[in-house]
Amino acid sequence: MGGPLVDPIVRCETTHQVFDRATGACVELPACVPTLQPLNWVKGPKSPDGWSAWTPDAPRPTADLSALHGSDAANAWIVGGGGTILAWQGLAWMPQVSGTSEDLNGVWSANPCIAWALGNNGALLSWDGLAWKTESSGTTAALHGIWGADAHDIWAVGRGGTLLHYDGLSWSAQPSGTTKDLFAVWGSDREHVFAVGQDGVIVTLGSSGWSPQASGTDQTLRSLWGSSRWFIWAVGMGGTLLKYDGTTWIKQPSGTAADLYSIHGLDIGPMWAVGTGGVSLAWGGYSWTSGVMGDQDLLAAWGSGGTKRWAVGKKGSVLSYRVSPEPGQPAYDTSVGSVDARAVFGTSATNLWVAGDPGLILHWDGTTWRQHRSGSALPLRSVFSTGPDNAWAVGGNTPPSRAAGVIVHWDGMAWGPVHIPEGGPYYSIWGTAPNRLWAVAKRIMTWDGSQWATDSRTSWWWPSGVFGLDDRHIWVFGAETVFLGNWLFPYRSAHVGYWDGSTWREVYSDTYRTSAELDGLWASSPTQVWVLGKRADGNTRIWTLFENIITTVPSPASNRLYGIFGSDANNVYVVGEAGTVMRWNGAKLQLQNVNGYARNLYAVWAANANQAWAVGDGVILQHE
Repeated sequence: MGGPLVDPIVRCETTHQVFDRATGACVELPACVPTLQPLNWVKGPKSPDGWSAWTPDAPRPTADLSALHGSDAANAWIVGGGGTILAWQGLAWMPQVSGTSEDLNGVWSANPCIAWALGNNGALLSWDGLAWKTESSGTTAALHGIWGADAHDIWAVGRGGTLLHYDGLSWSAQPSGTTKDLFAVWGSDREHVFAVGQDGVIVTLGSSGWSPQASGTDQTLRSLWGSSRWFIWAVGMGGTLLKYDGTTWIKQPSGTAADLYSIHGLDIGPMWAVGTGGVSLAWGGYSWTSGVMGDQDLLAAWGSGGTKRWAVGKKGSVLSYRVSPEPGQPAYDTSVGSVDARAVFGTSATNLWVAGDPGLILHWDGTTWRQHRSGSALPLRSVFSTGPDNAWAVGGNTPPSRAAGVIVHWDGMAWGPVHIPEGGPYYSIWGTAPNRLWAVAKRIMTWDGSQWATDSRTSWWWPSGVFGLDDRHIWVFGAETVFLGNWLFPYRSAHVGYWDGSTWREVYSDTYRTSAELDGLWASSPTQVWVLGKRADGNTRIWTLFENIITTVPSPASNRLYGIFGSDANNVYVVGEAGTVMRWNGAKLQLQNVNGYARNLYAVWAANANQAWAVGDGVILQHE
């Protein structure tokens, strides 16, 4: 049967690499881009002001859902009873053909083209980017848990101490050192792997094979996860919560007596655990807090990045965490499909792009929404296009995830990442031609048609947005943190910079600290510039700006405002918190009826006086 396969601790840089034992280095897997599954979109009724809501539609599962895992925020799997498999590609959980009726208990994904699922009676399935197919596990024992260091180093556990290993070619049985049922397996790397199970059993992989560890409990353990080999958590029956410090497992207070079935977290930042009756635990960095999500037993939890986190459970329960829920809204969403859009831009009413999280790209051709693979799973915050064969989107992660930036480009055939200097995230992009673009992150970046470079002519505050009319009229806006005398009294100071074709200069500075943030800017002419901001007193304001003179525009809304765009000076839309939509008719701003939609809207784009789109949490609104 062979002994354990133990290699030096090597973490490959991407999920498209595996560790090659012969060379001791990471090598690339064959390229693969799985086809996006077609998705049905539902258009809601039109409001009295002409707004309709578009939402993605997917059938709701009914089977018990037992496991959840993904390679990134745009590619994930759920498995469950009766061979149920659901795929997540950024918009909705879509049912898949599994080819089995066995209950599936575990799933693990290396990348969008490699995944494994396992279940009762030794059921084992593999995903190759096109379809799920049955594999031989070599056992009839129920298999419960699966984890891999990479696509060629995978472990599976199950009933009676069953332990299997995959080396990239085949699965083989390995001695686990226990006859107890094992329910979960996890490792910090290929050399430090742990499995937990019945009656508190814990076995770990060492240089001489698998051996037991003292857990300090006789409660059955159902799941474990950690951010390193010195920081691992395990959960189980009766609210059992254990912490491993690299040497010893120590029991921790969980604050609940509910059975806990799953725990997961991010490499840095939050962790969460779920269990019976919808109980949920959240780790804030120093302690655990408990809550309840729904009324069904939750059997698995998983997440990736700063915003995509799910829990699944009995009777087809799929709950999506809302990391920052709006006031009065629940901390989770029960919809199977959801569009998390952050940006919208078009060149006409038949060439419109929407960008969002995770790496979301949608195109509107005048009649149909079509999803595109962006080549990134990072959140996209801004999108810009000069025509049907040239579009750009920018974004990236912010804490609690590791900061990272991304710029992706559409060449008329496909989207893909573009090489960028270190840094990020990127907040906004705008341009005048395919070879004349500006993007902002911690600095202003320019594109000359062949590469992105830092604009060395500026050394200002941290810009967060850019908009222009032509090569001689471009504005950037943002804010900086300023400290009064010492580090105890910081405040946010807002700024607007202006490019006149030859020089950058500051045209607005919040010298008197009347504004804490600037959230949006749009101009109809060099002398009529609209600015959205939040003042230090928490109140939202809309200004028109000319040089260093600002004029407040009376607003019927008190919610924070995030996006502004107009087709001309007399047709301007403003969107913001809690479904706020306002329209400027040349004389005043008026609130729009959007059929009670009450979640945040972040961006808006108008093709003309009759056609406009607003995007945000869970929806695309269309005005016609």
